[in-house]
Amino acid sequence: MKFRQIPGVRLAAIATLLAPIAGAAQTFPTDSVVQRLVEERVRDGRAAGIVVGLLDRDGSTRVFTAGTAGAGRTLDRNSLFEIGSITKAFTGVLLADMVRAGEVSLSDPVSKYLPANVNMPSRGGIEITLEHLSSQTSGLPRLPGNMRPANLLNPYADYTVARMVAGHDPAGDTVPLWDLPTLAGAGALRSSMADMLKFAEAMVRPVPALREAVTMATRSRASTGPNMEIGLGWFRQAIGNDTIVWHNGGTGGFRTYVGFMPSAGRAVVVLTNSSGAGSDDLGRHLLIPSLPLVRPQVGTRSDR
Repeated sequence: MKFRQIPGVRLAAIATLLAPIAGAAQTFPTDSVVQRLVEERVRDGRAAGIVVGLLDRDGSTRVFTAGTAGAGRTLDRNSLFEIGSITKAFTGVLLADMVRAGEVSLSDPVSKYLPANVNMPSRGGIEITLEHLSSQTSGLPRLPGNMRPANLLNPYADYTVARMVAGHDPAGDTVPLWDLPTLAGAGALRSSMADMLKFAEAMVRPVPALREAVTMATRSRASTGPNMEIGLGWFRQAIGNDTIVWHNGGTGGFRTYVGFMPSAGRAVVVLTNSSGAGSDDLGRHLLIPSLPLVRPQVGTRSDR
């Protein structure tokens, strides 16, 4: 979920400036290197637990784990994480598929789908559309003005119309899971590495029924900063001659990242159950090893 103004995008832009101009390497680091990087995150206190998944161009997958799911439980590809704002990427693809099917249009005003007693602001006679919402260009405030959470550790639960991985704060203490009954499309999904790799596969090599929706969702619609653009819930980061399509996420106890390179047919998913440090730099580094690993400041909210 979004807490501050796109620091994740700024961090990505910094990494871009440090990257070489030449094309990126088209192979993942070796298994031993990836496992070492994963274990370092836990040993350095940047994650209580972490699961990294790699999808290669031949469709093969590899999963690496370190740390704990909480209460001494082990992590594997089926462990459930809160994926936060990566939910927006799912929402963007679903919206694109509805457009493909003729159910809605991106130019439809949002007011068309709201109850008659709900007022959607406009400016200069221009109404907010579904495309504005999905590309985060609507100009609406980050959160509803009447949102007054009773519990800041689970801030969305009371804004209403167990076998989960335990989340941890920067101090390493267990925190409650987040419930988003009304704003579900922005960050309510919980997922496992097994399912996230299937999602990544669908984005990298979409089946014919999804190809148009994936293309529509990942096409650039607005600039968000140097070498950075946004589609329908997906960011596009230009790095030399390559492009990473990505989104990250975070809740009170989790930081997550999914990114893929269309030209290379490869994808990376990083799921952590700690909010103290982001996972974007690791995901980008695994896709393009020349991009440096960055030690995020403890407590910085790195997702949008």
